[in-house]
Amino acid sequence: PNLASLIGTVNNPLRNALSGLLRQQLLALLDEVKDNNGEIYAALYELNDPELIPRLEALGQKCHLILANGAFKPPTNDENAKVRAQLHGKSDLHDRKVSQGHFAHNKFVVACDSAGKPQRVLSGSTNWTVTGLCTQANNGIIVNNADLGAYFINEWNLLKAAGNAYPPSLMQANATSKSFPVDGGTITQWFAPTSAGQDLDYARKLIDGAQQGILFLFFNPGVFEPDDKPEMWTLLQNILARHQQGPNYDPGLYICLLY
Repeated sequence: PNLASLIGTVNNPLRNALSGLLRQQLLALLDEVKDNNGEIYAALYELNDPELIPRLEALGQKCHLILANGAFKPPTNDENAKVRAQLHGKSDLHDRKVSQGHFAHNKFVVACDSAGKPQRVLSGSTNWTVTGLCTQANNGIIVNNADLGAYFINEWNLLKAAGNAYPPSLMQANATSKSFPVDGGTITQWFAPTSAGQDLDYARKLIDGAQQGILFLFFNPGVFEPDDKPEMWTLLQNILARHQQGPNYDPGLYICLLY
């Protein structure tokens, strides 16, 4: 069998090994919601994993799912067409099939109790696909915080109302953030796209103000902008500038880039 066949087979040792703890946590989250008669609010970009799909089905109408069309792949530009048809009528499914120019790149789940109250949020870079779990170095984070969960559900409703578009109302709503105290620290949550890059401006201020170190995880840092236009720089440019002569220069700052 080839690699695709092996990692796409439930209980295959190679699949289990490559998917690591990430797959286990995803399954445990969905199983816990089902066992507690809870519900989820999810917005997903891609979906084809043979273990995750049945768990969404098992939740029935308590699976509130906004399913995008993934990457733009002709002829239909909907790589989730098969699973969309499979879940239609079984789940509380809402299509979000955007046109070229923007991906509907959301990848989050809010787990709620039997009364519909949010309990925790799963976010991160992980696509709910065989390759997303087994052949990519994706990440996931689960935050046990009801207020953050409610904030994500609010965004879910904005996405539902947006349909297949990116209306100004969505981008304006995303133009501000909200902070939540969690375990002695603070999570400041942004959603994209914003109306004028407010999320990037906030990140630049954090980068410029770092005193000890910067840990930066990225897939594609973007195309570098001219040196004399710092307001247009990619975040990677802002980070690298901390080790270059200039107003924010700090030769002792620890920088670690992961990609």
